[in-house]
Parts: sequence; C-alpha cells; structure tokens
Amino acid sequence: PNLGGFKREFWKQHRSIIRPDPGEWWLEFDWSGIEARMFTAYTSDEEDVQLFAQKKDIHTFTCAKYLMAWALDISVDSPLDGYNLPADWDPKGEVRTRAKNFRYGCLQYGTGPKAVLGMPGIESLGLDRQMLLQRAQRFLDARPKAQAWKEMIWERCRTDKEARTFMGRRRKLFGPDEDRAKDGLNHMIQGSVADLMDWVLIEVERTWPQGHLILNKHDGAILAFPDSCPVEPTWAAVRLIVEREWEIGQGTPAMGFPAEWEVIHA
Repeated sequence: PNLGGFKREFWKQHRSIIRPDPGEWWLEFDWSGIEARMFTAYTSDEEDVQLFAQKKDIHTFTCAKYLMAWALDISVDSPLDGYNLPADWDPKGEVRTRAKNFRYGCLQYGTGPKAVLGMPGIESLGLDRQMLLQRAQRFLDARPKAQAWKEMIWERCRTDKEARTFMGRRRKLFGPDEDRAKDGLNHMIQGSVADLMDWVLIEVERTWPQGHLILNKHDGAILAFPDSCPVEPTWAAVRLIVEREWEIGQGTPAMGFPAEWEVIHA
C-alpha cells in the first residue's frame, strides 16, 4: 500500500526503515487531543477550557475524577500527586485509553450516560453497570454547556438537514432524524479538523513551495523540506501555522491546537 495505507502500529514498529531521501529532512507533527479541543472550543465548559489552558492531561484528569473516581474532589489546579493514581499507573496504558473513550463516547458523540455501557473493553475496569452509569452522569452534569450545545446542534441538523464546519464547509444530511443529528455533529468536529489540516497544508505549500507532503494522518502529517531550508527556523515557522489559535464558537475563547513534533533526518 501507499504510506497512508499503513496502520499506526506499523509506523511505530518500522520507523527506522522509512526515512527521507538524501538531501531532505522531514518534519512530523501530531495534534494533541485535537477533537477534544475542537469540541471544547465550540462548547466552552469552564473545567475543560481551564484544563487545556493549563496544559493538563485531560484524559488522566477525567480518569481520576470521573471514570475511576480515585479523587472526586480534585480541581483543575490540583497537582498530579493529588489524583491518587495507582502505583502501576501507565500514562499511555489501557485505563487512560478507557477514560479517553469515556470522554468521547459519553460527552462528544454519545447521546447520554448509557453510551458508556457499549464502549469496547469497558468491562475490564471491573465497574458494575450501575456504577458506570452514575459516573457517566456525574461527568455529563459537570458539563452543562456541552449538553445544551449538543441538543441545539442536534435539533438544527434534524431541521436544516445540513451542518457546517467552523470554516463554513457544508455537508448535506440525509436519512432519519437521529442519523442526521449524529452525522451533523460529527461533521462539525471531525470535519473541522479536516478543514484545519487542509488550511495548514495549503499554508505550508504556499510558504515553502520547494517542500512537499509525505503523509496526511487526519490529526497529523509528515512534511518534507530540502536541506536548503534550515531546520530550526523552518520548524519554528511551521509551528506557528500548525498551533495558531482560532475562534471556533461564538463567544468562546480562542483555542490553540498544540502538537507533538519530531524532526527526521536521512
């Protein structure tokens, strides 16, 4: 397959054999939690806005306060050692992944607390049905703006039969009311991420016509530059494009989209 056809696991295992051609170097970026940030930029619930503003790990916080409830009373300002994380806590492990799915499934794309019951692997946490429902409801209750915004968007999509990204790209919606509501919300989040990527790639191409795209990964990309483009100033300039702030929702704070970066040499 072409590079886009390889799964992420392949990239992790075989990065050493996929290298730039002689005379060029690659710059890779991956946006950090961009769909959660995009959703928060639309909805502006204070706890999530502050978590991102203070550069906290939103999924670890969600896990400790809501899903596993190790620290019910923590706030955005609480230090990490106040989360009561278990001794074997893995910041990239399965439990944090479940918390990530919990957030996306219940808050962003689900229709209520019952969404938690259908999440793959949720049973591995050892929480019974009633406990999961209670924790999902508590999590949702702490985000009233998000709940109200979703209801408004769902109703608009059912009625108007179309949705638009924050950049204005329209998607016509078809099928039953609930399908239109779901597809329209997805378009506003995932479609906005796609639009943002398109804008970034166009800006990079306009600024460095001698460069080219190696791989577009929806929430990240690999860009190639000739050795005539010095690494540090080029990287700094690309970063300003990729991580710039945008005003997404009406009356909500501007949201930046930070990324993880890697320079790859031949």
